[in-house]
Amino acid sequence: MARRTLLLCALALLLCGGPASAAGTLRDVLASALDSRQVPPDLLVHAGWKADSVTYRTLDVWGDGVGIWDGTVQLRLPDEALLAVVRSLLHAGFPEMEAETAGDGRKEQGLRIRSRVRVRAGGAEKDVFRTVRGGPSPELDRLVGEIRGLCEGPAASGVTASSLGDAIAKMRRGVLSPHALRVTFQQLSETADERGVRAGWMLRIEGRDLLVRSVRPGEGAGPVEPRRLTDREWRALLTGLRKASLDAMPPVLFSERYEDLSVGALGREKQVQARRFAGSTAGGSPSQKGYEKLRRALRELYDASIASRP
Repeated sequence: MARRTLLLCALALLLCGGPASAAGTLRDVLASALDSRQVPPDLLVHAGWKADSVTYRTLDVWGDGVGIWDGTVQLRLPDEALLAVVRSLLHAGFPEMEAETAGDGRKEQGLRIRSRVRVRAGGAEKDVFRTVRGGPSPELDRLVGEIRGLCEGPAASGVTASSLGDAIAKMRRGVLSPHALRVTFQQLSETADERGVRAGWMLRIEGRDLLVRSVRPGEGAGPVEPRRLTDREWRALLTGLRKASLDAMPPVLFSERYEDLSVGALGREKQVQARRFAGSTAGGSPSQKGYEKLRRALRELYDASIASRP
């Protein structure tokens, strides 16, 4: 648990919730998609449900028809099934549903989620969930069931990965969608200022979406800088991940600063913590060299994002 503390801090800083969108706006976007039979390219539907007393499962569906079942299987929905997901959202009255509590990612800490649907489309966004404490919501549970039903068949014959290296190789061949990839990295100074702030930078990649943030002494965390990876950057990232041989990389490596790296795809994950550990040095082993080269590649993405500010 201690190993993940700084990494979780980075996630919290990068992914803090923004303002909720108006329900009418989301309804208009979804209704327009049905009328035109064209799903917004930025569509993301997330469904979550408690399968039993200890198991919580998830499903994500994007506007290009790609879905990820429970984080481990990639599926593809035909156009009609994707439109059926949008139709279910409208018929269930999702844009008007009331959440048990604000689903902004901050007020749900410590709550055990029973069922959830979160939708982003056309710049509008809404998150509705129920907790075990709050009891069932028939309307929300029914909507989750309908979305699951549309995806269960395609998931049964979906794509999986035997290792992180296998997942990256399948992305390079186009078998796996970029949606499957998650990369998080942060580098912070060893010492903090008088306010307890460690200077550094943070980066998160979800598919081809890149978020970066800097932390400066005396100022704290700066604004989140989002952008899309270019085709060249995406290919270079996959090449760098492949050459890093992540499956063989040890969980502890050397750095003169506090660094945390997490790479995941379809349930396969590698977490690395780099510090001034006794007896460790820069360079050295192939894993250390691979880590340092990957870190430089991630830093180049960060620098490109900062340089592209308007």
